[in-house]
Amino acid sequence: MAVPEHATKGRSHPNSTEDSSKEQKTLSSPLKIWQKSGLNIGMLAMMFKGALAPTIAIALYQSTGFAETYVTLGYLVAIMSILSFVIMPRAKFVQTMLFNIIGICIGFCIALLSIYCSVQARAHTSPQPSAGPKSSSGGPSPGAAVASYNSSASAVCAIWLFFNIYVSNTLRASRPQLQFPVIMYSIFTNVASTYAPQFATMTQGIAFARRLIEAFLTGFAIAIGVSFLVFPLTSRTVVFKTMTAYIGALRGALKAQSSYLESLEDTSAFGTPPQRDEGIQDTDKKLRKPHKPKESHDQLSPQAKTLKAAVASLGELHGKVTTDMAFAKREVAFGNLDASEISELAKLLRQVMLPIIGMTSVADIFDRVAGRRGWRTHADDDPNHPDRSDIVKNKEKEQWSEIMRTLHQPFEVLTEMMDQGLHHALLTLELEKKRARQQTKITSNTNGSSGDLEANGEAVKPGDEGFADVLCKKVDQFYEQRKATLDIWCRQNGMNMQTGHNPDLKHPQTGPDTAFNDHERNQRRLYLILYMEFLLWSTGRAVLDLVKFADRKLEQGTLRKKRLIVPGTKRVKKWISAALDVEDSSADHAPDTNESAGINIVIGDAYQKSKDPEHLPPTNAWQRFGNVIRTMSRILGSQQSAFGFRVACATLSIGIVAFLRDTQIFFIQQRLVWAMIMVSIGMTVTAGAGIFGFVGRIAGTSKMIRSASGNHG
Repeated sequence: MAVPEHATKGRSHPNSTEDSSKEQKTLSSPLKIWQKSGLNIGMLAMMFKGALAPTIAIALYQSTGFAETYVTLGYLVAIMSILSFVIMPRAKFVQTMLFNIIGICIGFCIALLSIYCSVQARAHTSPQPSAGPKSSSGGPSPGAAVASYNSSASAVCAIWLFFNIYVSNTLRASRPQLQFPVIMYSIFTNVASTYAPQFATMTQGIAFARRLIEAFLTGFAIAIGVSFLVFPLTSRTVVFKTMTAYIGALRGALKAQSSYLESLEDTSAFGTPPQRDEGIQDTDKKLRKPHKPKESHDQLSPQAKTLKAAVASLGELHGKVTTDMAFAKREVAFGNLDASEISELAKLLRQVMLPIIGMTSVADIFDRVAGRRGWRTHADDDPNHPDRSDIVKNKEKEQWSEIMRTLHQPFEVLTEMMDQGLHHALLTLELEKKRARQQTKITSNTNGSSGDLEANGEAVKPGDEGFADVLCKKVDQFYEQRKATLDIWCRQNGMNMQTGHNPDLKHPQTGPDTAFNDHERNQRRLYLILYMEFLLWSTGRAVLDLVKFADRKLEQGTLRKKRLIVPGTKRVKKWISAALDVEDSSADHAPDTNESAGINIVIGDAYQKSKDPEHLPPTNAWQRFGNVIRTMSRILGSQQSAFGFRVACATLSIGIVAFLRDTQIFFIQQRLVWAMIMVSIGMTVTAGAGIFGFVGRIAGTSKMIRSASGNHG
C-alpha cells in the first residue's frame, strides 16, 4: 500500500523509499517498453484492421459452399483482400480500388482473348478436334476440364503472357500510383495464361475466367467492407491530425527558436577557444599542437542543433500534409471545412513555417562569423588574424551579447504571443479536444507566472473573442520596439541615430582601411539584426493571419454546424485528369517506400513540352504520323520500357515451365504460379529497392515456414 504524501513530510523512511522506488521501477517497465516500441492505439487499430480482411477470407473458406465454389482458386480471395490495403485512408483507398476493379476487368477481357487465341491455335493444329477434351481431376475450376498438351496453344499463351507483363509493368514504372492495380493485373494474367493452354473449348475457358474474376472481386468486396466499417479512417481525418501535429511542431520550433536566441546573450554561444594545458606556457609555441578546426555541425551550440532538429521535423510534417491534401480535397465527407478552406489553412501554416525555417540560417551565419573572426581560437594560434588579440575578440562577442540581451524581452513577449496564437487556432478550429482545452486552462490558472495573457493583465485568453486584436497590438508593439535595438547599435559604433553621422569613419582613399572595414563589418551586423527582427515579425504576421482565418470561419458559422461536403464538378474533372498524370506520382502509392521511379519536379507550363531544334512543328498529317513513330521509338527506349522488359523476362523464365510438354503437369500440380506472382510483387524499378524487398520477403517466408513446422510438430 502506498504511503500517503502528507505522512512522509519532515521525516525519512529508507525502507519505504526503497519499496516505492522498486514499485515505481516495476510499474514503469511496461510503460518504457511500450514507449520504445513506438506503438500507439491508432497503430494497433490499423494492425488489427489490416489482419481482419484475410482472416475473414480464410474463415469463409471453411464453409463447404464457399470451398466448392472457388475450389483451388480460393487462395486468391485472401491475397486480394491483403493487396487491397484496407488501412489506407478512404479517399486513397477508393481511388486505388477503382483502379483495381478497372484493371481486373481489363485483364478479364484480355484473358478471354488469349484463351480464344489458344483454343483456335489448338483447333487448327489438333488432328482430331471433335474428339473432345480429356477430362482430368484437379482442374482449375468446376466446369473447366483440362485437355492434352498442345504446343501451338502453349506458344500463343506464352506470347500473350510476355506482352501483358511487359505493357503493364511499363505503365507501372511510368505511373507509380498504379502499383497495386498492375500487381493484381499481373497476378490475374499469370494465373490465366498458365491454365489457358489446357482448355480445348471456349466454354471451359469462360467458366475458368468467370471463377477467376469472381475470386478477385470477392476479395475486393471483403476489403471494401472492412475499410468502410472497421475503424473507418478518412483522408480528411489524416490531414487534420497531421495539421494538429503541424501546429504543435510550429509551437515547438518557436520555443527552440526562443531558446536559441536567449543562448546568444552569453558570449560562450559564439564559440570559445580550446583550453590549453596548464603545464605548457604560452611562450612554448613549439610544444603546442596546432588547433584543428572541427566540422561545422560539431561547432554548433546545443540550442542551435535543437532548432535545426525542430525545423527538420516541421519539414517532414509539411511534406505529409502536402501529400495527403490532394486526397482530402477529393473526398466526400460530413464536416465543417470544405476543400478550398482546407487548402487555405494549409497555405497559412506554410506562411508561418517559412520564417521559422529562415531562422536556422541565422545559426549558420553566426557559426560562419565565429569561424572567420577567429572566436574559437587564441590570438597566437590564429594564422588568419595574427593582429587581433583575445581582448578584441571578446569585445566583439560582448557587443553581440549586449544586442541580444536588448532583444530578449520583445522577442520573448512576441514568441509567447505567437505560441498562444497557434493555440488559439487549435481551439477555434476544433483541432484540439475540449478536454485538452480545459486542462490547458487549469494549468495556466495554477501557473500564474507562466507568461500568459492573464498574467500580463489581459483578460483575453486563447480561444476567446478578441484575441486577434490583442495579438495584432503585440505585433505592432514589436515593430515599434525595433528602434531600441537600432539605438544600441548606433551607440556602439559612435553614430548619432538622428543624423546618422559617424565622425570616426573616413573614406578609404583618405583614411586608414581598418576604419572602413570595421564600418562594413558593423553594417553587416546591423543587417543581421534587422533580418532576425524581420523574420520574427513576419512569423507574427503569419500567425495573426491564421488567427483571423479561424475567427472568420467561426463568425461565418462554418465551424458551428457540420454539413455534407461533396467535391464539385471541376474538382472531379481535375481528379480524373490528374489520377493518371505523372504529377500525381509519389512514393505513398507504392507498397514499398522506395519503389517510385523518381521525384517529379514541376517547374511550370513553359517547360512541360521541350522543343526539338532539329524538327519543326508538324504542318500536315504525314508529318504528325512521323512524330507518332518518333514517340513510339522514344517510349520503347525509355527506362520504364526497360523495366517492363526485365519483369517480362523474369516472369517468362519461370512461366516457360508451364508451356513445355514434359513440365506442364509438374507446374500445375506444384503451383509454381506462386513463383511468378512473387516476381510481379517483388521486382521494382531500382535494383537496390528490389533486392532489399526480396531479402525481407525471404526472411519473412523462412520465419513463417519455421513457425508452421513447429506448430505441426
